[in-house]
Amino acid sequence: VWADPEVLGRDLRLPMGVKPGAVAAAVYTNELILHTWDLATATGQRPEWDSGLLERLVEVVRRALPAEARGGRIPYGEVVPVPADAPALDRLVAWSGRRP
Repeated sequence: VWADPEVLGRDLRLPMGVKPGAVAAAVYTNELILHTWDLATATGQRPEWDSGLLERLVEVVRRALPAEARGGRIPYGEVVPVPADAPALDRLVAWSGRRP
């Protein structure tokens, strides 16, 4: 479904409001990766992800999810500091309030 340019360009209703399909794809990709990371970490695993995908997602999430005003409508913890050259997965989960 996400490979269809028509879907990516269409407005879709998400829990946080109506967003373009491309934004919805990024939101759901982020959710999938974060919750997979949560489960993997809890069970002592480290999934392998496409590094190019993670690099792109880190940039999208940093623009879409503000570092300030966490909690309430933004259900993430405070950003966890990591080195700028940390792996993309670590930067992604840290931006989402998790400790890599």
